[in-house]
Formats: sequence, structure tokens, C-alpha cells
Amino acid sequence: ESTAVEKKRKPLTRLNIHSAFWILASIAVTYYFDFLQTVKETIQADSCLLAASSSVAIYCILYLEWYCGIEDYDAQYPALIPITTATFIAAAI
Repeated sequence: ESTAVEKKRKPLTRLNIHSAFWILASIAVTYYFDFLQTVKETIQADSCLLAASSSVAIYCILYLEWYCGIEDYDAQYPALIPITTATFIAAAI
């Protein structure tokens, strides 16, 4: 009987209270810390490393996940996670 109840459950929608909270929280943090102004100043000071880390992020998010439909990067591209981590650390320093 419990398996029948579990099968009848619908998957969560993409926009629910939990996801709406995190979206609003990210907007508030972006506004509070003046994120866009900081990125603009960083681009003027050190644009090469920021461009590299942004390119890796765009490659992962837009191309691999949305265009190719790959959700598990570790399986198909095992070197991608260390490269991504290294570029973001280098851009942060």
C-alpha cells in the first residue's frame, strides 16, 4: 500500500516556495553587496582571469548542460572539475 502512495506522488515543480526563497535571497545578496559594480571594477583591473573563469562557467552551464544535456560532468569530462576549480581560485586571488 505504501508503494502505491509513493508512485502517485508527483515530482516537485521547478518553482516552489523553496526555490523562490533562494532566488529572492540571491537577488538580495547581489543588491546588498553591489555585485555588478564589483564585477565591473574587477573586469577593469584583472579581466584575463575573470574572462577565463566566466568562459569555463558558460561552457559548463550553457553548452554542456543546456545544449548537450550532460548533467554528470565527472563521468564524461573528468578533468573539467579540477580545471574549473583552478580557474575560479586563480580569478579570486
